[in-house]
Amino acid sequence: MVSSTATRNDAPSPGCFVLFSTTSSLLSRSIRWATQSVVSHASIAFECSTTGRVLVMEAAGGGFRGITWERWQRENEIISVFRIDVPTQQWQEGLGEFCDTLGSPYDTVRLFREAARHLTQGWTQRFSWANPQINAKGVLCADAVAAFLHRIGFAQFEFPLRWTPGALLDYADKEDAFVHM
Repeated sequence: MVSSTATRNDAPSPGCFVLFSTTSSLLSRSIRWATQSVVSHASIAFECSTTGRVLVMEAAGGGFRGITWERWQRENEIISVFRIDVPTQQWQEGLGEFCDTLGSPYDTVRLFREAARHLTQGWTQRFSWANPQINAKGVLCADAVAAFLHRIGFAQFEFPLRWTPGALLDYADKEDAFVHM
């Protein structure tokens, strides 16, 4: 596990990574409580060959964005980091396709719908107003990571709107293609 006090030299090495984190914010605590998980956030990190810096792509309050490892690290407490063990060309092509997601709004309304669904063990799914598949107007962090994983060949992520950060962490812990760092 990477320490939350890591420096630039401790940033993920070349490759593509899934980052699992949390913060002390009320929203983060609420997500962890509603999903019964130690994580509230999932992101993708990679070394940019143009700048030589590690960049993080994430869905946050301001929308889907790309930020530097250093800034991401200041805003998050790292829980777990996994290198995605797929050929470099595969994840690079996936990132290229994934860039279309940049600038998408964060779906705060759906976040609260998801919390209600988790708290009611899914019974709200039968109501169209509560169904995230029908009413998605933006992106959540787990959606973004699951959609990226689907783009790079993980077929089980065909319906990314059903994943939480905690469910993604559980999956990564069990899947051989995810190497715990």
